[in-house]
Amino acid sequence: MTFFLNRQQNHESASNLFAFAFIRKDGSVGTIGHPFYGGSYFPSGIQSAPERIVANNLAFAALNRDGSVRAWGSRDAGGDFSYIPSLSSPKVVEIFSTSNAFAAIRADGSVIAWGRDLSGGQLDKTREKNPEDIQKKIGTNVKTIVASDNAFTALRRDGSVISWPTDSFGGDSRKISGSFVALASNRYAFAGITESGGVEVWGSRDFGGELSSAAKKSLSGGVKKIVATGSAFAALKGNGAVIAWGGEGSGGDPGKTIQSRIAGGVKSVHATESAFAAITRTGGVIAWGDPSAGGKVPDHLTGGLSNVSTIYASNGTFAAVAKDRIISWGSRYAEGVVKLPEGAKVVDVVASSEAFAALTDQGQVLTWGKDDFGGRPNAVASNLLKSGVLALQANYGAIAAIKSDGRLISWGDSDFGGKKGFDPFIRDVVSFG
Repeated sequence: MTFFLNRQQNHESASNLFAFAFIRKDGSVGTIGHPFYGGSYFPSGIQSAPERIVANNLAFAALNRDGSVRAWGSRDAGGDFSYIPSLSSPKVVEIFSTSNAFAAIRADGSVIAWGRDLSGGQLDKTREKNPEDIQKKIGTNVKTIVASDNAFTALRRDGSVISWPTDSFGGDSRKISGSFVALASNRYAFAGITESGGVEVWGSRDFGGELSSAAKKSLSGGVKKIVATGSAFAALKGNGAVIAWGGEGSGGDPGKTIQSRIAGGVKSVHATESAFAAITRTGGVIAWGDPSAGGKVPDHLTGGLSNVSTIYASNGTFAAVAKDRIISWGSRYAEGVVKLPEGAKVVDVVASSEAFAALTDQGQVLTWGKDDFGGRPNAVASNLLKSGVLALQANYGAIAAIKSDGRLISWGDSDFGGKKGFDPFIRDVVSFG
């Protein structure tokens, strides 16, 4: 799933581009949003309280507790897996997604995939796009899977990697021989951290799939984490230094001034689609990349960026939590300062493509950004969001909340599930997927 921030999100997600999925008190699953892509639907074949629900751009897949799988939404994107006879045996233990396909790890460590061929939904060579039988090559003992926009990479328990489809950017790892402990991806490239703390990459050169001699030297050891924008990577080393590479306009080239500031003392790195932001160990913020996507903090906001504890991100905007306020920059629709209610602390922030919603420990929701993307709920929704909210979820054009009384509140664009209030027929909701 790669609709705007999936490279940083967990592979489990209860929303796709156009719809939300939720679980009710009786364990049943329901959705709201565009009916073509899995919304406005109560799917059958899902057992009570499924293990998890995973989404790609246009479809959902639910993992039942017995290891069987039920998918719905766009057939082309994997919303119908009926043509795959071996999906439920051995049982499935994990599901992952690219933009328009799913891949599942089974109990024996083998892998099955379904959905659009060019997005990784085809493993064998029954179709001309795959020159080899990837499924046989993968074998068993797969530990986890990481996805780019249109390719999967399986990390086996021995540290080796296998990617597919080989004709998609990032899908060819045949020349990669390292033993990896962690993987990261952007739209068309992968990067892996080796057992020795070094980095190896593959995929499109313009997206960071190749390293310069200088980058290879800097990334030869000590790397702890890799973060990605859409076309660049940034590696955080144990000494607090950050090394970036890939698309120059998306954060792959910080420039000499920024590089000197991120040569040490960085605590964490965050990303929008085209920019990075680093939190220093003293609570300051350093940003680089596309200015319109958060790569430059406006002068009038820099003074408030101290004692920053964490940063959230949308497609093109950063939102930094600092004591009694949230400071956001990047997209002109969501730039500004949101003051927290007295004594309140932020427990979660979610983002559509152009708006944010923050949940406080008092159960109140604060929103800002583009009105019709969730930045300004109508009067009915606003009143319901003043207290008693337990959880938030967002897709591309809308935001949804679960209240303590089981009501599901949504707002934003109606084509994305924004109902501008609540549906009286949807009750007893306990979680998002």
